[in-house]
Amino acid sequence: MYQHANPLLYTLREKNTTIQPYWIMVLQYLFIQLLQRCYNKYRYKQFLTTLEIGLTRRALLEDMEMINSEFQQMGGALLTSENLLFNIQSVFGSEGKLSLLHEKFRKRFASTERKMKFDFIDLIVHVLPVVAHSLWYCVIQSSCMSAQDATIWNCYNLFGYRLYNYVFVSYISFCLTFFVKLLAQMFENRTEPEHGDPKQNKKPRRKISHVIVIRAGGRGYTRGSGSRGGRGYGRGVGSRGGRGYARGRGQSRGGRWLQNERSNPMDVDDQQTVSINFLADLDVNADPKPFFVDPKVTLDQHIQAQTTNLPRYIAALFTLNENNVEIGQKAKACALAAAWCRHDHTLANNLLRHRQLFTLTEVLKAVMMLDAGRQLRAYEKQIKRLELSKTKPKATTLGKIKNNIDNVNRLKASTGSVSGAVARHIQRWTRTLTRQELEYFALHMPTESWKKLADIVHFNPSKDFPALPWFLPFCFGTPAPEETMVARCRTLTNENVNDLIQEFKIPYSHLKQFKDHLSDKSKAKIASYEEKLDTILWYYEDLQCPDVDDIISERLENGEEISLPYGKLMERLLVLRKLRDTPSETAAVGNIQDQNSVQSSKNKCYSYLLSVAEGQLAKIKLPLASPVAVMGDASYSMDVAIRTATILASLLTAVCSAKLNFFHTAMFLPAFTPKTIEDVLTLALTTKAHGLTANAAGLVSYYDNKEIIKTFIMVTDEIENTDVHTADGIPTRFFNLFMKYRSEVYPAKLVFISFLDNQHDQGQMYTEFLNANVPDVIQFKFNGKRPDLTKIDNLLGLLSTDSSQTFSDQLGKLQNEFEQSNIESVMTSLINKLANNSPPNEV
Repeated sequence: MYQHANPLLYTLREKNTTIQPYWIMVLQYLFIQLLQRCYNKYRYKQFLTTLEIGLTRRALLEDMEMINSEFQQMGGALLTSENLLFNIQSVFGSEGKLSLLHEKFRKRFASTERKMKFDFIDLIVHVLPVVAHSLWYCVIQSSCMSAQDATIWNCYNLFGYRLYNYVFVSYISFCLTFFVKLLAQMFENRTEPEHGDPKQNKKPRRKISHVIVIRAGGRGYTRGSGSRGGRGYGRGVGSRGGRGYARGRGQSRGGRWLQNERSNPMDVDDQQTVSINFLADLDVNADPKPFFVDPKVTLDQHIQAQTTNLPRYIAALFTLNENNVEIGQKAKACALAAAWCRHDHTLANNLLRHRQLFTLTEVLKAVMMLDAGRQLRAYEKQIKRLELSKTKPKATTLGKIKNNIDNVNRLKASTGSVSGAVARHIQRWTRTLTRQELEYFALHMPTESWKKLADIVHFNPSKDFPALPWFLPFCFGTPAPEETMVARCRTLTNENVNDLIQEFKIPYSHLKQFKDHLSDKSKAKIASYEEKLDTILWYYEDLQCPDVDDIISERLENGEEISLPYGKLMERLLVLRKLRDTPSETAAVGNIQDQNSVQSSKNKCYSYLLSVAEGQLAKIKLPLASPVAVMGDASYSMDVAIRTATILASLLTAVCSAKLNFFHTAMFLPAFTPKTIEDVLTLALTTKAHGLTANAAGLVSYYDNKEIIKTFIMVTDEIENTDVHTADGIPTRFFNLFMKYRSEVYPAKLVFISFLDNQHDQGQMYTEFLNANVPDVIQFKFNGKRPDLTKIDNLLGLLSTDSSQTFSDQLGKLQNEFEQSNIESVMTSLINKLANNSPPNEV
């Protein structure tokens, strides 16, 4: 009777009973899979099913663990190898490939994370069908509850068919999705340790963050959230050389640590501890100087110093500035930002009155520090939007944003923001800017800084810049009004420059590009209207002519003071003397009488400036431990810087009553011992550079004679390339000889005045002392290719404040003034005093 009932032919014995064909089930499953793939492509940019994504994540995780293991093996081999530099070079190539591969896997792994979470599509496609089909199955199968319909066929055979018809496909689809995502969630929860539990770092997810990145300029040794903590294992100011393991100053870009590693390897933890302790041990009461000369001091430490002892902090700032010690741009910005963070607007306003120390650059940097928190949140949101966007972001785009995040993190303080109060105080500061200052900004300074500041502070063009209402729109691209000097100067040409000089008082700093086209009449006009004589002297080579010489002499005779830095004044004297003694370099003249007149006018200017320089020299006091010996490098490698080096050596000899010698392959004495400015200049013009460099030659006579010298000043480019022999015939170089001098004769102090090709270099000889941790050795750098005598003031300031007793006396006196009087009144007095003796804006 039932032989014609064949489920494969979709016929059963009861006419009202049908069964879904098997091929329909396959189509149903394929349709659900296609729907899921399309949804994943639309939502997550991957044409994969949930099961395939789960398997891919597992494979990616295993690949990253394998790469991490290879990194650790390379790092271990690198750190334990005797031939360290060779191994660094050998691993960089493979490390770069592995690093890129790991980053690619990490991004793919992160991009699939959200796919493993239950979402709305799971509810619609998987959960609702299985629930609805199950309920309907219960309804139609309930007929078995009645005695009439409870037959074997109805309650047993059709039970399976109905289960297959209504539940099977939706249930299988639901189970695949549910269990794959559930297992992924459980696995991630298991591999992600609780916050603050360092013992869980052996789990797979934790291993990913421990990947070693050893690059020749890398951002950190084991960057990430490893057990070492922080943003880089060896990051910071430790002996690892700066911002990363293999990054820093010194050979192979590995800093001092890499150079020491060959002979004296140290534990990394010890190196990091030294760095942290150095910053933690800063105490404004003990020594406030590092807060203003050490670029590694943070904003939080400036805040702490101001909170601990504000009078001493401010006194240190002004004492260092008075001694011409170069205060870092970051330190000045931190001082201003710290005052705002502490809501000490009185201090901040008084600092802003010091126009020479706190310029637009420092104000903008301080504002950026306070605004770092907001910028950080904005960058993080930007990265999140890019990662969730439909189009895959470029690696370079993400790299730039992450680099910006790193930069902002270095500026960010633990407290403070650009509040409305801070913005209002900055707006009040801009209202004090004069028309001349704003015109100078418009003519010579990039407008980008003002645009950045305006975006944060939200200036009102007319209210906040009353002296020049069109200035802010000009910064954002609006042309200056046609009748203004700024607009006219924008159209300066070789043909109209002389006419415009007669019409406007144009600052020479804007005219120097046309110096070859200026007439003598225009030069005289510039010399007459420039507010300060310093500007004319600064650009004397460009403006020299008999009329200008007469104007300079007249202004000096009328009692006008020169406030040029002492070093620049010396450099101007050297230029004037060369022009005076070399007629061919002066302006063209028509006959002997005119030539004599020119020479006479230059000699008159030279004599005036010489008397000014002699007066300044008499005021210089260097409290160096005497006796002092100055050793000047006169080897061939010093050819470019020989005059500057000779001036420095001679000047220090005159100031300190020091002994002076020069050296190349051997030591030689100067023709005479300089005692006046004229002597210094004469010696600078007559000393010639030649031969190899044997720095020990300058020291050997003091060692052989066992002569006690308490302070040695070495003026050199530090390119030591040959030995000298002591009296006992032993060949030696400077480092070894100086160490023998310290142990056998006297523990002398050593000052390097180094002429280096790169300002970031440490110098070959200074690095030797640095690596050996020799005390009482300091360095001051000059550019070896373009030596700048204006830095003499900074050098003299460094040497004067290096004497702890002298600096402490000055600091203590000013600190007492701040403590006994109102801080604002003392600062007002100091700022007014400095304003009267400051170089002009153009300089």
